[in-house]
Amino acid sequence: MKTNMQKETKKTTGGLKNGMITQVKVNSMIQKNVGLAELANGLRVFIPKAKLGMELKVKLNKMGITNENALQTSNSAAEKYAVGTILEVLNDSNIETPVSIGETMTGKCTKAGPRNSGIVELTNGYMIVVPNFKLGQTSEVTITRVKAKYAFGKLKATRLTKQENQSVIDSALGVGMGTKFNIVLPKTAKSVNDHVVVKIQNRVFFIKLSLEAKLGDKVQVQVIKTGEKFGIATVIKKSPMSKLEKQAQIKRAVQKMLKTGLHFGEKAVKCHAKMKKFIWLRKKGQQKNKPLIQRQRHLINVLKTRHCLLQTLKQIAKYAAKGRTFFFVGTKKSAAGLIARAALLTQTSFFVNTRWLGGMLTNWKTILKSISKIRPILKEKQRIMKTLLEKRQRIQNRLMLKVQEFKQKSQKLIQKGQQLIAKVKTNKGEFLNQTSFILKKRQQLLERGQQLLEKQTQLLTQRKQISEKSAQLQEKANLLITRKNYLITQFMNSRKKFRELQVLMFLSIELQKVKASFKASGENLFTISSADFNKIAAEKSGFIPNPPKEILNKLIATMRQKYDQTTIATETNGVKAQNVGTTGIIFSKLLSRFTQFLPFLTASIQQLKTRMNTIQQLFKEISQGLQDIHTKLTTAVNLTKRCAVELKLIQSKFIAERKSLTLLRAKLQQIAAEQRLLRFLPKLRCLPTPESQLTMTVQLLMKKFVDPKMIYPIDKIYDQKIQSKSKKVASTRKKKWQRLEKYFGGVTKMAKMNTNQIQKNVAIIIGQREEMNAVLECQKLGMKIISIVDTNCNPSLTDHFIPANDDSRTSVQYILTKMVQHIRLAHKLRRKVLAVQPAKKASMNMGRNSRSRAF
Repeated sequence: MKTNMQKETKKTTGGLKNGMITQVKVNSMIQKNVGLAELANGLRVFIPKAKLGMELKVKLNKMGITNENALQTSNSAAEKYAVGTILEVLNDSNIETPVSIGETMTGKCTKAGPRNSGIVELTNGYMIVVPNFKLGQTSEVTITRVKAKYAFGKLKATRLTKQENQSVIDSALGVGMGTKFNIVLPKTAKSVNDHVVVKIQNRVFFIKLSLEAKLGDKVQVQVIKTGEKFGIATVIKKSPMSKLEKQAQIKRAVQKMLKTGLHFGEKAVKCHAKMKKFIWLRKKGQQKNKPLIQRQRHLINVLKTRHCLLQTLKQIAKYAAKGRTFFFVGTKKSAAGLIARAALLTQTSFFVNTRWLGGMLTNWKTILKSISKIRPILKEKQRIMKTLLEKRQRIQNRLMLKVQEFKQKSQKLIQKGQQLIAKVKTNKGEFLNQTSFILKKRQQLLERGQQLLEKQTQLLTQRKQISEKSAQLQEKANLLITRKNYLITQFMNSRKKFRELQVLMFLSIELQKVKASFKASGENLFTISSADFNKIAAEKSGFIPNPPKEILNKLIATMRQKYDQTTIATETNGVKAQNVGTTGIIFSKLLSRFTQFLPFLTASIQQLKTRMNTIQQLFKEISQGLQDIHTKLTTAVNLTKRCAVELKLIQSKFIAERKSLTLLRAKLQQIAAEQRLLRFLPKLRCLPTPESQLTMTVQLLMKKFVDPKMIYPIDKIYDQKIQSKSKKVASTRKKKWQRLEKYFGGVTKMAKMNTNQIQKNVAIIIGQREEMNAVLECQKLGMKIISIVDTNCNPSLTDHFIPANDDSRTSVQYILTKMVQHIRLAHKLRRKVLAVQPAKKASMNMGRNSRSRAF
């Protein structure tokens, strides 16, 4: 679902995505510092911190569609929007308009605009378009949107003043037959018997004062009879609400219903045909006037539910005022506990909340036999409950005595207060001076502590800076040490190589000397390969021997730096001796070639000397740097130690001052307590807490601490009745009693009623589909039925119904609470009426007797 919606959003926004950067121009202002740019593809970009006419480069952060239902039906009905963040101002703007957002001004409509709007023209040609503004009308206009050449506004809502509210009649209503209107009864109006004479629209109205209405009260009246010059009306409501108050009340009620989940119906497949008129219908799009479905369920129209609920509550109150009893039925888990509680709270109701047995009402004689079996057990339960309640009452009385003792203790506080008053009267100046002295000393200590705190902060900052600098120096020293070790390694390698080259150079020089001496003596020099040289050298004399193997390897490695390996190999192995038999000196070809290597060795030695000198110079610089770092680190350590000493000193001062402040605070608290006692001493006379509030506190304590410990195990009642029976018989009988109590516990009080009295009960049924047997039996007996009907129920089977969710516990609780409130109020009204009736009858009888005597 989400991916489809995202695809549709991409299509409707013209390919633009979140995070894209685009150039826009601010066409209008909709709020303070919030601009609006309308793109060619219909996308509206809201840009904070923008000005009218600015050209900007913005980044699109959030994109969406204001009406998703419209998007599903037709893209044209959906408003596309995005929120942009300014990245760069391409062209600033200096456009100044004569009006600004939120400004209120008085204007006159001089032109008619499109769609029943009016135009207010300003002096500089600037126009303001105002909806529902009639030509020639003058009113206050609030600016809602500003553009470069024109702006949009709305008419400012006007509220009536007190004098207008206290006008004689609501001008929006007529005064025809049956008309209802609100009126404030004038205090100066003339009264004739129970009627008040009021002039309304050139007619004289006689308004009957009912509902204890008085002159000066705001009432709602209904016209009973009208003529050309007079009319008769009666008061039907006292202190009626205005339209705004009614709308607010309806809004609150609807919000409460939605919170309880009262609007969720059954699955759309199970919808009953007669419940379709109580379902929400779509008002726009291709599926207009079709049911609104959410999670495959119909949604109930809460406004119609509220109307049905109010009508049902009125009817319930009428039944209760006439003295009729109520019969609650509901076996759903979500409603079972609520139904039992509601029946108990109404005090004159019965209930069935476990299972409706067939013939519960139609076969009442058989049900009475079952009830008679458990009546002794119920009586025993009542006796135990009475004992527990008496015990609870004793505990409550004891708590009330404790409260009284607490009130007596308050008198002791008063006595202390009186002693303090006497002390103040004798030494008033000393009392005041002591307080001022302590406050001054406390202020000095606080200032000193503030100075120490600032010094401590400076030292901590300094220590932190020193530690950071020391860390940097240590890091630098580590780098220099690493470099120093690297240079030492390079120097040792270079020195070793230098010595080796010196040896080879000495060998090369000596070989050249030998060659020169033999050439000077005229002897022949022969060069052969190393392999042939080794064979011949063993047989004959006159050979210059090869150096040791280690020197020979170094010699070859040195020569490889100048010549490649193949050349050396051919020189050592590829050449054979010629004219070996002749007299002369024979050289190895490798040694002969090495004598020509002297210049290269000289250059290499010179290069190594230069390199070693450079390394020595760098080594000296690094050593000097390390010495400097060591000096700085030593200084930093000394500074850190000094800071630590000073911080320790400051800490000790803090501890000493804290002790002094604690003592001063204790003295100030004592003085403040004495001052409070003096200030509240008049209110402490015998603890002026009302008895009702003390009783509420005691009740709360009883509920929280006493009631959880007063639980009596009900199984003991059954065990006492079956002590003499066998285990099998006892368990069977116990289960039977428990089952009968479970099914008939809520209707045991109906045992005293006959069939005619049962028929006068009003059945309140929750869950019509589950309680269909109960509905049919109530209809058969002619009982009035009130039920909560879901979308799968038939409302024609009940006399009064409330379309609502009958599966939700919160929904059922909301409706039952309203019912219980109206039933209890009706009972209260009935008791008042019954208390007044005997006095009226007695007065009427006395009047009759006096008239008969006179006759």
